[in-house]
Amino acid sequence: MNNDANTNLHAEIDDDFGPAMSACLPKERAFVLALLEGRNGAQAAREAGYGNDDGSSSAETMARIAHRMLTRGRVIGALAEQCKQSIRSLAPTALQAARNILTNSTHKGHERVVLALLDRIDPPQSNSSVKVEVTHKADDDTFGLIFDYYRELKALGADRSKLFQTFGHEYLGKCERMLAEGTGNVIEGEFTELVDDGRLLTVDDL
Repeated sequence: MNNDANTNLHAEIDDDFGPAMSACLPKERAFVLALLEGRNGAQAAREAGYGNDDGSSSAETMARIAHRMLTRGRVIGALAEQCKQSIRSLAPTALQAARNILTNSTHKGHERVVLALLDRIDPPQSNSSVKVEVTHKADDDTFGLIFDYYRELKALGADRSKLFQTFGHEYLGKCERMLAEGTGNVIEGEFTELVDDGRLLTVDDL
């Protein structure tokens, strides 16, 4: 089949093409499809209709054209889009292969496939505790809200260990000093908060 025939074959936008492929020029789409069929860059460019009309362009010339094509953003996007579609289309084949391994207990990959499927079906859960050191500079409004929340928890009977978990050393110290002084004034400044697990205290914790 000559170059013109190949180009015409791929010129029309297929209903199955995604937005990236549809945004390409006809020759660009033909180039992408030829690459996915296993052609090298120079072959794909020639089959897409690039080069001299009589096909006399050298392999080196076609390779340079292919290189330029592969630097175009829309061509790169179309290649990625088509590759994803091709991989998705292999899902039934992959599923059948996994089924064959699962039903053959002597297969060397049997255990790995079983464990992988179990992880997908019922993934293991893990709990972790993270200690984070954060530096803050609180403004009046922010610290005012913290102090109000502190007083609400105190009124509910929260003990100091619970308050420490919620506010950290520096915030708790400032709230306690404000409460002891009987003022609602906010103490401004830079300070460091140590948060044990990042979890705010709730009524259920009391």
